[in-house]
Amino acid sequence: MNLGKKLRRLFVRSELFGARDFARRGRFQGDYQILATGLLGLLDFESVIDVGCATGLLLSELQTAGKTVGGIELSPEVVDYLPTELKGKVQVGDFSDVEGRADLVSCIEMAEHIVPTRSEELVEVLTGTSTRWIYFTAAQPGQSGHGHINCRPMEDWVAWFNARGWELDTERTEGLRTVLGELEKAVWLRGNSVIFGLGSA
Repeated sequence: MNLGKKLRRLFVRSELFGARDFARRGRFQGDYQILATGLLGLLDFESVIDVGCATGLLLSELQTAGKTVGGIELSPEVVDYLPTELKGKVQVGDFSDVEGRADLVSCIEMAEHIVPTRSEELVEVLTGTSTRWIYFTAAQPGQSGHGHINCRPMEDWVAWFNARGWELDTERTEGLRTVLGELEKAVWLRGNSVIFGLGSA
């Protein structure tokens, strides 16, 4: 790895999530069950890769539903907090190191934690990893949160996805947001969630 790449990766996030953050993720399990139900009902897919998967709450639900799952998370501390069924299925590394391809690629509330100059790189990775669908959420301007350094209007992200041939699926996005009206804790996902399809998938 050259020096430039090493330096860039020192600043992939404002700060790494740590043990305390991962230990608290369990409180969102019920909301991720709701999210998984919505995705399963709206999208046709057999495999999924979650980029920035944290402790794999979504992956666990989708694996239970019979899907082939994989993920990547930056912080090595996540290994101690992964459920047994996800051991060996979650890669530790920078998002650009994600391996494989899947029908559905998800990236949930991770984009706001990367340095702004890597925003389009993230979109390039997501579009290059998915073969059919992308489920994407990102904090928007004014949304508070731990380590938010890249909050931007959703229109920015939509434009970058569009430039790579991925279109916002407004019908499925609205359908999912309706399902997410049942969320109790991760309520920010309601307004931040979008679904992209390749072309007019």
